[in-house]
Amino acid sequence: MGDDFNSDLARYVKSRDNDNATRVILNELAKALVKDRENFIEVMRSADLSVLNDATDIQLINGFIVNAPSNKKLLLGASYLINHRNQTTGIDGDSEVSDYGVKATYKELDDYFNCCGEQHSNVVATMVAGALKGGVDLANKITDRKNASSNALAQQTTARKEMMQNVIAQRQKEAENKTKEVGKTKRTLLIVGGVSLALIIGVGIYFALKKK
Repeated sequence: MGDDFNSDLARYVKSRDNDNATRVILNELAKALVKDRENFIEVMRSADLSVLNDATDIQLINGFIVNAPSNKKLLLGASYLINHRNQTTGIDGDSEVSDYGVKATYKELDDYFNCCGEQHSNVVATMVAGALKGGVDLANKITDRKNASSNALAQQTTARKEMMQNVIAQRQKEAENKTKEVGKTKRTLLIVGGVSLALIIGVGIYFALKKK
């Protein structure tokens, strides 16, 4: 599991395939939400976010997505959690959290959620400077600012959809595994019950014949 994530992330980062790099990261976040819920919530709380213990999956996802662009502690915590769950094997054979993995994960998340943050700030700064000089078309700058905001919202919407789909897939897999386990348990009980019944009947026949 860890090897797959680390190799995929390294490959996508190296080829500058940011879309797929972000996809595997969001997938791991979804897995953490389902399988490591307590620590997922702790990451959010450590980033100064208020989270209820009984928060639903969609509430946790929304809380993360909405705060991701402005909360660096949240992104760093999420990056560490993902790489903690996907520890690598060091030279000495011990498992360890990949320093490269944490940094690469953080950078990909920050670039994704703040792809328009720097542009947005630059647009605002240019608007102010231009207004003072009287040489900037404010209408065009306002349009640029709106476009930057729209792009940021689009990124959040895509991330929310990606995480939700992965969480649903994980929940379905859990339900299927649970159904299989229940089926195995029932079959085991039937077999044990059948053996017990056969044993009782056999013992009864044995003593009945012995009396004769």
